[in-house]
Amino acid sequence: MRHSRKEHDILYFPINEGATKYYIANATMYIYLEGHDRRPLPEINVEVFKVLKLPNHPETLKIHSVVSRTIQQPFGSGSWVSLDLSETVSEWFKNPRENHGFVVKAELDGKQIVITDPDGSDKGKVSVDF
Repeated sequence: MRHSRKEHDILYFPINEGATKYYIANATMYIYLEGHDRRPLPEINVEVFKVLKLPNHPETLKIHSVVSRTIQQPFGSGSWVSLDLSETVSEWFKNPRENHGFVVKAELDGKQIVITDPDGSDKGKVSVDF
């Protein structure tokens, strides 16, 4: 599920209250990065942030980095990249009220190259496997 705020596209993955009794062994986010045909392929910093709400100001959102990876931009049309979010999702299973979603950023020359809107591309998706 995708929510848009002024400055961020927030990817929200609802967690069923009944599922919180289980232990999370692994949670992986798969993101699709747009590719390019130039050589050499540039290095890209891919970063995932968890969204935090301030207790005294619930309408004010902050983001906190939970995963950061530098990868080479894919050649051609693009490719999937996996990111381990086990620690954050495990925390959310212990306290579901802290689940306010993720923000994913991967920019090259000021342009976002991670596809977070499944309607924006027939290939582009973000998914999480538990």
